[in-house]
Amino acid sequence: MSLFRTFSISVLSIGLLVSGCGPPQAGPVSENAGLASVAAPTLTGKLTTADGRKVDYIMPTAPWFKPAHRANWQNPSPSPLKADEFDDIRYANPERYAITVPPSNIATVRPMVEWEPMKAIVMQWPSYYLSSTNASATVAAIATHSATVAEVWIITENGGADAIRNHLASSGMPQQDIDTKVKILQTVTDSIWFIDSGPLPIVDTATNTQAFADFRYYHERAYDDGVPTTLARYLPEFGMPEAATMYRMPLSVEGGTFQATTDGICITGNRQLYYMSCDNGGCDQSIRTMPLSQVQNHPLANEVRTVWANYLGCTDTIVTNSITDDGTGHIDMYLKIVDDDTVMIGEYRAPFTSGTQQATNATRMDENAAFLEAYVKPSGGSFDVVRLVMPGHRDSNSGKVPFTYINSTFINGLNLWPATEYPDWDGSRATAQSEWEAAMPTYTHQYIDSTELSFWSGAIHCITRTVPDLPTADWVADGTCDNGECVGPADGYTGECQPGGTPIEVCWGPTWECGCNDCTTPCTNVNNCPDGLTYTGCCDGDTMNYCEENEPLEVDCQAGCGWSSGAGFYDCAGGQSAAEAGAEDPSGNFPRSCSEIFCTPSCGNKECGDDGCGGSCGTCEAGLECNPSQQCKPPCDDQCATGEGGCDGDTAWSCGADGDGCLVRLTTDCAAGGQVCASGACFDAPTPPADDGPSSDGGGTPGADAGVPPTTPTQPGETSDCASAGHGYGHPILWLGLALLFFGWRRRLARC
Repeated sequence: MSLFRTFSISVLSIGLLVSGCGPPQAGPVSENAGLASVAAPTLTGKLTTADGRKVDYIMPTAPWFKPAHRANWQNPSPSPLKADEFDDIRYANPERYAITVPPSNIATVRPMVEWEPMKAIVMQWPSYYLSSTNASATVAAIATHSATVAEVWIITENGGADAIRNHLASSGMPQQDIDTKVKILQTVTDSIWFIDSGPLPIVDTATNTQAFADFRYYHERAYDDGVPTTLARYLPEFGMPEAATMYRMPLSVEGGTFQATTDGICITGNRQLYYMSCDNGGCDQSIRTMPLSQVQNHPLANEVRTVWANYLGCTDTIVTNSITDDGTGHIDMYLKIVDDDTVMIGEYRAPFTSGTQQATNATRMDENAAFLEAYVKPSGGSFDVVRLVMPGHRDSNSGKVPFTYINSTFINGLNLWPATEYPDWDGSRATAQSEWEAAMPTYTHQYIDSTELSFWSGAIHCITRTVPDLPTADWVADGTCDNGECVGPADGYTGECQPGGTPIEVCWGPTWECGCNDCTTPCTNVNNCPDGLTYTGCCDGDTMNYCEENEPLEVDCQAGCGWSSGAGFYDCAGGQSAAEAGAEDPSGNFPRSCSEIFCTPSCGNKECGDDGCGGSCGTCEAGLECNPSQQCKPPCDDQCATGEGGCDGDTAWSCGADGDGCLVRLTTDCAAGGQVCASGACFDAPTPPADDGPSSDGGGTPGADAGVPPTTPTQPGETSDCASAGHGYGHPILWLGLALLFFGWRRRLARC
């Protein structure tokens, strides 16, 4: 049985969105279906926020568009000490997360470098990102250009392949490239930032083969954290000779803050050390401003240096100044190793347009350049430093965001670098093009509009990983299962065949340092599936739900969901299991409808409150309250009390709740509808009937005098429907009372 139930690899069509954006194509889009599309950034003018500010970009609230940075990057909280939902995922699937021993052949191992020959470019592209047109156009452009020089591998969520296929097939890629270059793998994912969560290829220079190393990714993105092992195991289906041995390090790092040379000089930023201090229980702000000569010998720098030497073959690790106001602090936002002897550093150039931040970052980048020029390698060599212009900042409703031209990906003589098409940056973009060409004259330099991704603290390099054009090899041979225990070779895994009840045997890979992701917290095995949900699964309309490896999984079935007699479980119709849409288990033992076996939580865009199944959609931060729409909002400052109402001239008002559940005055302009206000409501102003002559008391025929309220009031926000009901006189008894009142008033007037 495979690692995941619905893994599939197929050749895809893919192409460039020439116009820059287009409507999402039809196809399944996972559990986020129904979310509003994310508007593409404007390139010609400012947007207006709710409070009237003019900005370049408004951050959408779509929960699946996760930033490249941590949730609270300025002051991150340490990872929970006790198991939570993200730990539970890792504990239930240790074969994808357990820390392993380092390579035994580390003496001849080096990290991959970005300028060596590449087999493929790999991107993680969940299909629900298709509703974000600018970001999807960026991915499509990367894939199209890369396919001219290498293969393109795309990882998407289970059930998302058809949506990706439909979107890319309309882009116009040559059929030859469609048939031979583009492949897709379906698994469980969290986000799009693959350089950070994906594997790092490492090369054995003695055998000229490659394996994979894996950093520990963000605590709350457990599924992304497990993708590298999944990809490593399925490389033969991409045409690689063998699966890649995966080495998992006991260090939380994002791939965007790591670069290396072939002689093992590895570079990171001081934000990496700062985050490590936060994970240790207290954020040490001094690390972010410590002189470069001092930070090199910080205990956390030495920890990184040791781990990277043992797992990656780094002969030394250099710590640089990170940009102060970038969410990630990753070095790929301001630094690029061009070759073994050349490093490119971003340069902020006066006049500065973003307060003091650009001036501060200019100084920090100059310090990086000076430090690297003075650095002497263990072998005695040194670096040449070249500079690349930095474009500056753009405004969003979340504040000013630093942009970059240096976050590029090299692949087989092609340099794909990020830019925008804001007219006021045309000059700096042209400067960047010329500086790239001067630094790398043998490369083809192609900029790609990366506007939207840049507002989320990333760009081209942040969403790509390249795989060297070298054979993969099992540096540690697979073991065998004997009476429930794995029998492995030297340095091979020798634990349980199916740890945690996983339905597959995991007798492969290096032995584990521990069965957890951090080697400090006791491992547990928690079943996160709802009671009654098993691998057999069920159908919620056209959505298939099932439990695998203690995790609930959901797949949107394009052709319908039903029972597969051959497979003996519920599956998507039209697939390999030959399930029939709408079909039920003929034995009656497994109901088709999920509602018969478990409650499906329903949160959607809700931020807080009940999920409909006794669980929670989240809790609000301090100072916010959960309103009736289950959104976290500031506490109400009620303008009135329930039941209150009245008239302000011809304006009727009553007290009611707004969209946030706060009590406000709801008003109606009665005069606009030819009505009058009385007792907080609008009334038609009736016209008295014609006077047929004096009555015996000297008055006219009793009737409705102007200014006397009719019997059918219109509440604020409503329109009287008397006319449409076929009469305009209201209830006859009430009308009779008004007539008597009018008659008596006329009699008293006559006596005066």
